[in-house]
Amino acid sequence: MKNKKSVKKQNLIIISNDECNFGKDISLQGGFKTFRAVITEKRKKSSSKKKEKKNNPEHMKKLRKKFVDTAKTFIGIPYDKQYLKKNPNYKGIFLDCCGLVRHTFNLLKDDFGFSLGRWNQAYQYDILPDEIPFEQMQQGDLIFFSGKYYPDINSNQQRHYITHVEIYLGEGEKTIGSRAKHGYVDTFDSSQFLSDQYYNVKYHFKSIDTWLKGIHKSFCPLHKWHEEKKKIKYLDEDKVNKYSAFYEDFVEEEINIE
Repeated sequence: MKNKKSVKKQNLIIISNDECNFGKDISLQGGFKTFRAVITEKRKKSSSKKKEKKNNPEHMKKLRKKFVDTAKTFIGIPYDKQYLKKNPNYKGIFLDCCGLVRHTFNLLKDDFGFSLGRWNQAYQYDILPDEIPFEQMQQGDLIFFSGKYYPDINSNQQRHYITHVEIYLGEGEKTIGSRAKHGYVDTFDSSQFLSDQYYNVKYHFKSIDTWLKGIHKSFCPLHKWHEEKKKIKYLDEDKVNKYSAFYEDFVEEEINIE
């Protein structure tokens, strides 16, 4: 599979005449140094403001609600095509448990600052930090299920034995998810249910705070899943001078698929 790339958007930087106070050095080189120092400082302030916004509790609360509200728009979407007997002409999408989380999240990637990869619920489990008590769960947090498949089920055991994931609604024990036995995305009064595919079920509660803060990395030392690298996007498809004042505006992130 080819590497997926997302180009960093160029931000418009406005500099007033007062900020371009070149002092005694009015040479071209001196002016350039002053100009570069000004826009560098402006970049730092802009980046700092973005981080402050992401870490703001009120912003995080609103994004949690937006995440849940977006997931609710998919209620009724089939788990997969085997559930289309009553509607064989259905041409829409199918969403299994991890597909619901991924599709919902990726619709909000501009809010979160990144998108989730193509992997399943075990990947989503690994890119969230340590488990938390259920009492600390908030709206939008994820509940993961681990278990072992019955011998007659034609499925490979997942990493950490993670078999299922649902989104916590923040009301009692209510969740939204896509269950194979249920057949479509729906809300449930409790995350607990009896599966006919796996046993020895355990529940793992994870906060999405790191996602809300724009952090996308694996917290598992065993499973790296992806590696982020910086790469230059050339202005003229040839090369761009790294000493240019605009050098940082033409950097893109590249995610290598392992």
